[in-house]
Amino acid sequence: MEELKSLTDFIPVSIKPLHLQVIDRLQKLTHVDDSALLDVKSGNLVAANKALMLRLTDEQCKQCIGAFTKQKQIREEGFQFLGLKYDVVRADRKAIYAKSDGREGLIMVKADEYIILVTYTSTMLPSVSAEAAEKMGEYFTRNIAP
Repeated sequence: MEELKSLTDFIPVSIKPLHLQVIDRLQKLTHVDDSALLDVKSGNLVAANKALMLRLTDEQCKQCIGAFTKQKQIREEGFQFLGLKYDVVRADRKAIYAKSDGREGLIMVKADEYIILVTYTSTMLPSVSAEAAEKMGEYFTRNIAP
């Protein structure tokens, strides 16, 4: 018997809330390991794939959101995420790109009210992961106006 992935699997895509559709789309890409959508104002997790939802704490969400105000500091000191230390390759007001020693990576893209968070593994292409996060960020900036 196949294990139930999520209760949302039974909801047709056409009526799923937008934030769940975002996670579904990102997770279907072969170069995205985990993905999440964070609310900038509340600091809360809006949606995530099951594996990330079980590990991501409220404190970690707030740390990810706060990273956009500490760009210089995280470039110099790195960034801790789910127990891994990441070296920040690039950080500006729109995006943060980080890589760990094990070649895993973390990409966060800020889109007005939300942060799109994507991780990738050493077997995935970082450029494809980055493009997915950036395109989703562009979509939210253009279509989900405050």
